[in-house]
Amino acid sequence: MMGMSILITFILCVIGTVDKKSKIMYFYLGLGTLFIAVYGFYCLYRPFFGSMSTFLNVKKLLFFSSYLSSIFLMLGIENYVKKHHKFRYVLFIGVGIAEIMVLKSNSFIQLRHYINYLNLIIVFAPLYTMYLLMRYKKKRLYLTIGFATLVLVATVISNILKCHIPYLFPYGIIAYSIGLSVSIVFEYTRLNQQKKEIYSKSLIDHLTGAYNRNILEEIQLEGNEIIIFIDMDNFKYYNDTYGHIRGDQLLKDCVITIKKYTHYEDKIIRYGGDEFLLLLYHTSISRATHILQSIKDEFRKMTSLME
Repeated sequence: MMGMSILITFILCVIGTVDKKSKIMYFYLGLGTLFIAVYGFYCLYRPFFGSMSTFLNVKKLLFFSSYLSSIFLMLGIENYVKKHHKFRYVLFIGVGIAEIMVLKSNSFIQLRHYINYLNLIIVFAPLYTMYLLMRYKKKRLYLTIGFATLVLVATVISNILKCHIPYLFPYGIIAYSIGLSVSIVFEYTRLNQQKKEIYSKSLIDHLTGAYNRNILEEIQLEGNEIIIFIDMDNFKYYNDTYGHIRGDQLLKDCVITIKKYTHYEDKIIRYGGDEFLLLLYHTSISRATHILQSIKDEFRKMTSLME
């Protein structure tokens, strides 16, 4: 479980370096997941550290870490929805008081007494994040936050009422941090894919399927390419005589014809209304001349049949 948390922390940090706009969000989520991973390790394995005094101090630091994680996770969600509520300041003060009380504990009994009631404050962090997600309709995270919140509430109530039920508090917090972070990673992947698709579409001419002029900003010429400028003669006359539907079809047929004689790496760019650029890679002058002549011959036959 701790290994998974550390892995998710690493992934969030890597994403933060790539996505500059959301760097702060991934930084907060990464820190929150890392702090909770440390606390989760203690809850699952309960290692012993030297003397009782040392063990008490380590235990206080671990609880301090778990409370601090709630703040970072909350800040991460606020950055995710790009909204926050004034109630956040009440939580900040409450968690700050909880941190001080934990660190001032002088015994295990006093620490346990504080923890039972301080958990009441901490449980409002996932409730607050759940409110933000529901308020701004981030449905992908409902299940994760909902499950963790229920576990935390049940654990806090059982501690107050002295009910004998399994101690699920650490598992709830671990599910909260890991589930939240994993969902954010998937959300980032989905949005990044959408951005790529939108960007790819912005480079394509919707009528002909050829590239549009935007692709010219992406092309880096190496010096061995051949560029052919193609201008369709009398296209305006054809368009006015036979109508725009026939004219659009002629442009489509022109691109189809060019593709028949070019390689997949070559680029067909619609430069203007009836103007095209043909960019040929790794091609000799003689082959480029042959390709151009073949395109002209076939296009003449095609237009003569259409008239």
